[in-house]
Amino acid sequence: MYSFTQLYNIFYLFFCIIWPPLQMYYLGVDGAGRTILALSIPALLCNILSSEPQRHILRAPAFICWIILVAFSIVNSIMKGFVSEAGELAFFKTNFIAPLIFFYVLIRELDKDYTNCLRVLLYALLTYIFLCIGSMSIDDEERIVAEGLKNLLPLHSTCLVFVGGLLYRNRNISSVFFCIVVILAITVTMLSGTRKALGAIIILLTGIIINNGDDEKRSIGYYARLIFFFVIMYWGVGYIMDNTMIGSRLAGTAEQSTVELVGNKNINLVLNTMLGDRAIQYELGYMTFLKHPWTGIGLTNFMSVTGYPYRLHTEYMTQLCENGIIGFSLLVFFYFLLIRKLYVNYKKYGDDITIVMFGFLAVLFLNITAWTYCTVFGMIYYAIIFSHAYSNDYDIDDEEFDDQKENEEEGTIPLM
Repeated sequence: MYSFTQLYNIFYLFFCIIWPPLQMYYLGVDGAGRTILALSIPALLCNILSSEPQRHILRAPAFICWIILVAFSIVNSIMKGFVSEAGELAFFKTNFIAPLIFFYVLIRELDKDYTNCLRVLLYALLTYIFLCIGSMSIDDEERIVAEGLKNLLPLHSTCLVFVGGLLYRNRNISSVFFCIVVILAITVTMLSGTRKALGAIIILLTGIIINNGDDEKRSIGYYARLIFFFVIMYWGVGYIMDNTMIGSRLAGTAEQSTVELVGNKNINLVLNTMLGDRAIQYELGYMTFLKHPWTGIGLTNFMSVTGYPYRLHTEYMTQLCENGIIGFSLLVFFYFLLIRKLYVNYKKYGDDITIVMFGFLAVLFLNITAWTYCTVFGMIYYAIIFSHAYSNDYDIDDEEFDDQKENEEEGTIPLM
């Protein structure tokens, strides 16, 4: 029997995920996002005042670190000023309040009912994608994108593969259903021509395939599937490079960016080759950071300070340039805390969290050319990773581990 708080949390999580395309394409109301704020405040109050406060979440070092990062970003934005066409309330809601509450609520639900919460995420992400598909159009670069959301559609598709892979790993969805999920995600990504999303999906699929075998003893069938996967991957990447728009974008990255950046002697050729049209953001961001090293220039101020026509599309340089050494160090420390905890749990539980570790790799890869600190898809990644690092199932004393492991082998205490 679900409590009121659990029911509200499920509704809140589902609604937050599907709201952007629902509001933008079908309702056409509340462009400032006040609805999400109106739902977020009760969600926060319900969970804080709950009879089951799950205080271990609030005490987790990584959660405390994230709270400090958000608090610093808020103060820094007030001190430095910020750019927001929708107004002050929308700025703080979009960048800080709503993402943090979504993160907290999702962690709580994953901790209480992991499998059911993943199912809610899966169906919410599927709904998000289907809501977007009906409104896709061709942009100036001849990519088929969700108008107004653009790269958010393929980035949410990577989350779909991540969540689906975890459910498939634990045999909560069938292999057929998971294949449909993967095909849908790859199709959306290919149509959108989003290189970073395709790379993240490849990372995730690699982790899922590696993890999808008997933990104690690998069978011949497992190794056959592994070889088959990498053969198909090799053939698929070759086909993409030779026959698709996204392949043309990948192959033409260095050439295109060289033309765009010609005459700028500050552009590092290595960055230019690796990052293409994002290289100039790293160069300009780093030069701006040198002028404002400790606290940066304030979130969203990159365009107004440098005159560059686009917002920073990199989490690393966003934090370094706009939040300075302090904000960047907090982000790195947050990652360190999660990695350290995941490594400890991997040594204890082995393959049970391999997919999650590859999910972390996918986030680190996406951060090269995208920002995640205030996005729903980013919070989904972080919450799932956090739940495997600090959940009740994993966060146990060493002396209790042997007893729990024995019970697991007898089938009495299932792992996530």
